[in-house]
Amino acid sequence: MTLLESMSWGIPCISADCVSGPGDIIQPDVNGHLYQPGDIAGFVTLLNKYIAGEIHIEHEKIPASIDKFYQSKYYDRLHNIIISAISRRK
Repeated sequence: MTLLESMSWGIPCISADCVSGPGDIIQPDVNGHLYQPGDIAGFVTLLNKYIAGEIHIEHEKIPASIDKFYQSKYYDRLHNIIISAISRRK
């Protein structure tokens, strides 16, 4: 949720690509970057590139990159998944 909250304000994120889902949210060079879990050097490299201005992400476009996670769209997708699952059981 923290990633989505930050991105909704146009803030790019850096996250470890752990199994809990950052890879579903972060789109490299669009709304942030991923590094391999435990790769501290990779994290530091990304952070330094952001600080030095070597990575340019258009802050205005970041909120649109997470459109499918906004509440109304999320619940529409969830509803469709539930209806589809019920239909298959019949």
